[in-house]
Amino acid sequence: MFRVKAADKQRQYRANSLLFALVIITSSITMKISVDGGSFKVAVETEFEGLSDEALAIYQQTLEQAKSKDKAILRFLQIILEHRDSDDAIGYAVMGLLGWYIEVIEPISDQDIELNLPKILPHMINPAGDLTAVSEAESQTFKH
Repeated sequence: MFRVKAADKQRQYRANSLLFALVIITSSITMKISVDGGSFKVAVETEFEGLSDEALAIYQQTLEQAKSKDKAILRFLQIILEHRDSDDAIGYAVMGLLGWYIEVIEPISDQDIELNLPKILPHMINPAGDLTAVSEAESQTFKH
């Protein structure tokens, strides 16, 4: 009987140790955020925990200063193009673009993500898409 109890305790200890190790591993999930701008591609690797809040805060701060979504996006792109050698600047710009993505398009999960700007930006420039094609006021849409 003593051996069975000792073996059970040892199994329980191993199970608890594995569970604890699993909790430690999953609590620091990292993800890669890539921005593909067509002529450039940058990426940042960061922890997922608190990422959405931080990205949204950076986007909101820049949006307040820029006064419009398109100017905020252009500011992030300008930072990427002008400061390619600065990891901090690239990280800030990528986080800002991610904040815009979270707010405008959809929340993120704990998986790597690539923001493909040539596919995303046309929707930012013309969010209504081709709605004017079926609009009664289409003939007046582009008149000055």
